[in-house]
Amino acid sequence: MKIIETDTGRALEHNGQTTNLLALPVDAVVHGYDTPQGLWAGVQEAGKPRPVYAGAGGVKIGTVDLPADPVAALEEKRQSALERLKGAIDSKLRTLINEYPEHESATWPTAVEESRAIVAGTATDTPHVTASAAESGLTANELAQTIVNNANNYAAASGRIVGLRIKVKESIKAATSEAEINAALELLND
Repeated sequence: MKIIETDTGRALEHNGQTTNLLALPVDAVVHGYDTPQGLWAGVQEAGKPRPVYAGAGGVKIGTVDLPADPVAALEEKRQSALERLKGAIDSKLRTLINEYPEHESATWPTAVEESRAIVAGTATDTPHVTASAAESGLTANELAQTIVNNANNYAAASGRIVGLRIKVKESIKAATSEAEINAALELLND
């Protein structure tokens, strides 16, 4: 009884009979049974229950180690790296707004729209900026310019982070080895 490579992946072979095996990202053990229907294989991952042929007339013929499928293992690492990437990007974007009260950012679209109109000289109604300026002691024009500058800085900073996410994601998707996946994730530390 042995593991062989076929056109469709790996299979268990015994006395001229074969049965296809799952592509697992971890090492496992294959339990082979000679049954009235032919060769039967049960695959056991570490820490999982041993599979047993449930039909009548099955005789266990042995076990053989099944190394992790390299393609499946790489895909599992790729999916894990993509999850890590999402968390890292979320964290980087959160740091851009952490110094502000949580609900203040909900007012930003209104403040930016009104401020751009004030700076452009096309403003007709700017209740948010007018009230904020009056409370802050700044003129509406001073506050509007500050808000536009901050919005532009935020757009540039968040754009760099989004661009980094795209670059790292594409590098992870194109990776052909664990080392390449790790190198892609290292870009997050630059």
